Amino acid sequence: AAYLERVATLMFQLQDEGQSQHANSLIASVDGHTHAHLGEDLSLTRLAEVVYLNPSYLSRVYKGLTGRNLSEVIDKARVERARELLRGGSLRIHGVGRMVGYDTAASFTRVFRKWAGMTPQEYAEACADTRVSGEIPEKGDDAWA
Repeated sequence: AAYLERVATLMFQLQDEGQSQHANSLIASVDGHTHAHLGEDLSLTRLAEVVYLNPSYLSRVYKGLTGRNLSEVIDKARVERARELLRGGSLRIHGVGRMVGYDTAASFTRVFRKWAGMTPQEYAEACADTRVSGEIPEKGDDAWA
């Protein structure tokens, strides 16, 4: 009986490890696709297709495993990329918004302000003003954690 109990315990441990590896692989796939395709369709439906899951299930699993909403992860990644592009100073703001996946200036500005604490225009102007000093305008570190 003790032998069977040990075997059962080991089998459950192996199953748990396999599920954990699968979950980590799932998160890595979603995050990798998100960062590689920021300017494209990153709807929940599209991401679910990429990892062969039901959209609502993907949303629940992602939130459960990471503690973060998928939509917030996508918005944050898009804003981070937009900030990089705006720092260069050579691209138009509307073009940057389109490059990171926003069809309208209003949605780009709304999301950018939420994550960066200023509009894309204000950020670009602040970058231009500080290029000589090398100080890049930042929102509080807690927003980018």
